[in-house]
Amino acid sequence: MNTLDLKVDSISSLTDARYCAGMGVQKLGIFFEDDGKASIDLNGFLAVRGWIEGVHWTGVYKGSDFNLLQELSTQFDISEWVVSVQILENLHAEELDGLSLIIIIDDTELKQGFDFSLVSGFEISAIGEVFKSSFDTFLKQIPANKPVYISDISDPELIIKIHQKHPQFGFSLFSGAEERPGWMDLSELQDVLERLEEI
Repeated sequence: MNTLDLKVDSISSLTDARYCAGMGVQKLGIFFEDDGKASIDLNGFLAVRGWIEGVHWTGVYKGSDFNLLQELSTQFDISEWVVSVQILENLHAEELDGLSLIIIIDDTELKQGFDFSLVSGFEISAIGEVFKSSFDTFLKQIPANKPVYISDISDPELIIKIHQKHPQFGFSLFSGAEERPGWMDLSELQDVLERLEEI
């Protein structure tokens, strides 16, 4: 699995963070709701971060409040964020102040004249229309040096198939359904990671 660039989102405890890191996942993501509530609270995150080495932490924020994003970035000391394309509206490069933004593309095509200097990469939903109907066109539109992650895939065979065709792509996985506060059911993620470990 070392050839695959993997990110797992919605980390909520030391258990799932350690499991993912042990399975070779390079990036762990904390999910933030529109109001800033995180999949793991700040104190819990800082404790987990102290125990996990060799991974890169990202934030996932689908809201449109850039000021809130900046606050969360400072509080959690996370500089790389997966965000909605709407957050870029009326945003200028000098306002980023060190933030690295990966833009989520699901059903929204990029507007003509899109400012690629604002983004460091793209995350494409495999269940969105862009992936299903205009993926090749999209790839021609974006700069070749911007990384692309594919999300919303739970079938390891499909991940392997896409990886064989596009080895440069990364994949964004979901940690699991919350069974109780701070505790995720990792069974589906385990199945995926164990299968991917074989390649």
